[in-house]
Amino acid sequence: MKLLRSCVVRRIETSGLIFVTGLLFFVMFAVVEGPWDSLADWHLLTDQSPIPLEIARWVSRWCDFWPGGLLFCLTLGAVGVGRRRPDWARAALVAIAAALLAGTVTMALKGILGRARPHVAQTLQIDDGFHGPRFTSGFASFPSGHTTTAFAVAVTLAILVPKVGKPAVVMAGIIGWSRAYVGAHYLGDVVTGMWIGSYVGWLLAMSYRTWRLWKEESHDLRQVRTEETNLV
Repeated sequence: MKLLRSCVVRRIETSGLIFVTGLLFFVMFAVVEGPWDSLADWHLLTDQSPIPLEIARWVSRWCDFWPGGLLFCLTLGAVGVGRRRPDWARAALVAIAAALLAGTVTMALKGILGRARPHVAQTLQIDDGFHGPRFTSGFASFPSGHTTTAFAVAVTLAILVPKVGKPAVVMAGIIGWSRAYVGAHYLGDVVTGMWIGSYVGWLLAMSYRTWRLWKEESHDLRQVRTEETNLV
């Protein structure tokens, strides 16, 4: 038991350091992404049919955590209960928790950093960097909330329910693409959202697995002690 707790502490410390280091890297990337900024205007810079844009708008509108992601998790939980797969139902709850935690982190960063969305930066003729604490949607570009929550759910399920999680990761990538394609975010916003969501999903999924292992070990230990007592 002590060894398990020690491993958990070391994992949290190491993963925390990795998260902070990665986040600082992506913040710097967002500051200097330069030529990649034009990807926020894919639909304007390319002579394409309106079909991809309409698809991107539909994905962007309906595949955010509310309502798409939450409905997906609730459906998975209901299917798990109906098919007597409690592991699916529990995984769905962990995925919801991951999305809420990742979303909270994202909202805090949006408010603190205050990066103007592409169309706002163009309209106001300001740079695409960070403008300090702002609490309006027009300055909530970094990071992408849609992408963050999508990857939080997808990575959690990829670890706990791979059969469902792997396609969910692909869908999360499509959601990230849609946010850049409709001009709501820069590439750095989307990539950072992928990082935060993936990290939080991984952290909660592995923490859940560790908790289950600890619970099973505790149950086995109690059984052994009970048997020893009965023998005496």
